[in-house]
Amino acid sequence: VRVRVRVRVRVRVRVRVTTMRRQSSTLLAAAVLCLAVGASQGDVDPACPLEFVLERPGAGFGHRISSLIVALELAEKQGAALYLVDDYWDPGDKRQRVDDYREAWDFIRVPPVSQAPYVPDALQRTQNVTMKHVLMGFPPRGPGMPCGTRAYVSTGKPGDCGAKFCVYRFPGLYDRMVPKLRQLIDYDRLPVSQKVQRFIDEGKIVVVWHIRYGDIRIRIADDVIDAMKARVDAELAGHEVEHLILVERVELFMKHHPDIGERTNMHFLEVQDAMAAFAELMRAHVLASTGSSYSFAAAALAPPGRQVHLMMPPKEARGCKDPEVCTDDGKNGYYRGYFFSQNTVPLAWDGQALKGYEGKEAAMLQSMGASRSVPLDVADAHHEAWLQEFEPA
Repeated sequence: VRVRVRVRVRVRVRVRVTTMRRQSSTLLAAAVLCLAVGASQGDVDPACPLEFVLERPGAGFGHRISSLIVALELAEKQGAALYLVDDYWDPGDKRQRVDDYREAWDFIRVPPVSQAPYVPDALQRTQNVTMKHVLMGFPPRGPGMPCGTRAYVSTGKPGDCGAKFCVYRFPGLYDRMVPKLRQLIDYDRLPVSQKVQRFIDEGKIVVVWHIRYGDIRIRIADDVIDAMKARVDAELAGHEVEHLILVERVELFMKHHPDIGERTNMHFLEVQDAMAAFAELMRAHVLASTGSSYSFAAAALAPPGRQVHLMMPPKEARGCKDPEVCTDDGKNGYYRGYFFSQNTVPLAWDGQALKGYEGKEAAMLQSMGASRSVPLDVADAHHEAWLQEFEPA
């Protein structure tokens, strides 16, 4: 009796993408990850192993995304692996409410340091540094971090990048790193929109407004909001549009804009869970952000061509009225750091598009109305030369 047995073996390999590099037994894994992540990872150099471990900022989700983007830039320039401390996405500790961001581990594929394959003979030193120390250690000011170091990098401490999360020191930071951050996002595991999606299913174009009114209050004038809304409605004429103001609590928001609902015919979208609110911002056809890094982060992770981001200057850049002013040193350097071209139209504090971007705003809104998407060549359009290459200030 001859028995023929056919065995089919299916091997499923799941690669968790990180910005790691390794020597000896982990060289192959590092090479695979380098190919997967591309330019967002430093070159694999087993002769000089180096790891950055990003400490948790004592702030909200937007600041944590900002710190992560800065760290990605530093790790790439330094040729380092990047990890996060194990409590990086834990609830915040500087707010009256308790925001829980731990869901971010599911879709932002930068692993905790507890998952790092520590190699004692390769990583000989562990030290605590600040972003400022790392910046000062870059060539030409210094030789860089010593080989064989695992550096725990803190952000936002007094005296560290002016306690402003370092963004202003990196002209063009978001513009360079947002596409690379998207390579580390598992879009199948993002938080799911519950409320905005309902309006989308009804065939409406959804405009979500994130008007900051929290711990750092930035009073956006009513006439600026009215003018922005009128411009959006004009470009979307003929379509059914739903304007929603995302708030944590309506009664708190109404203290700052008491008549906005009846004056503008906008409706409130009350969401108290931080990650659920983040999902609603990401899902909007049009997102109007008014200076908060939280809404900047949502726009940064929105898929290319799937959102029109009307971006007012960062809260740190009050007084930024035109590209020339926005490139000044000091606080207006934040606009250079936070701005990213994809999906985005930069605005001044009067709500008007910066010079050169008027056409992009009209084209994106019209395309979103016609097809619920924007061609990538339009979404990526870049109309200024004031985003410089990396050069720590």
